[in-house]
Amino acid sequence: MKKLSKIFALMLSLSVLLLSLTACGSDPKKEAEAAVTKTFDELKALDDSVYDQYFGANGIASLGLTEDDSQEDFKKFIKTIVDNLSYKIVSSEEVDKDNVIVKVDITAIKMETVMIAFQDKILEFASSEESQNISPEDAVKKSLELLLETISQPNLETITTTVDLNVTKNDNNWEVPISEELINAIYGGMLDLGI
Repeated sequence: MKKLSKIFALMLSLSVLLLSLTACGSDPKKEAEAAVTKTFDELKALDDSVYDQYFGANGIASLGLTEDDSQEDFKKFIKTIVDNLSYKIVSSEEVDKDNVIVKVDITAIKMETVMIAFQDKILEFASSEESQNISPEDAVKKSLELLLETISQPNLETITTTVDLNVTKNDNNWEVPISEELINAIYGGMLDLGI
């Protein structure tokens, strides 16, 4: 009986050791894919902290607006973009234990279509009486309003772009770097338009 309990204790010890080794030997591809999924899910949720981190005051300032005058319209514009965003992880390739290339199909509103319709609205507004005595600040606000109106139309054309994300492990955390290619895919090819 004593021999049987020693064998049982040895088997239990080996099982615990094996489980701990398995936990340490995690799959970098799965961890990198999980980081990509988390990043896109957080972006799509667009809570206030994510909005502030990625768009907030810097996004407003880049348009020449103050935070007060068009914050809500700008946030609605960004929310419309991310609400219409979808992604699919196609594959992943381990470069080494700390670097994985994750290939993702990103589907977004096609900005070329939006910008053509937006330009039509701007031209229509420019030829109206309302535009004759408008201040530069109000002209920017009106432009943002027209852009929001354009991008809020139902059934907008979409575009799918395949992006290779170089996901890296830093201090046991997998990070998805923001690249121009990724931003262009999220914004439906806007950077290709030279905007």
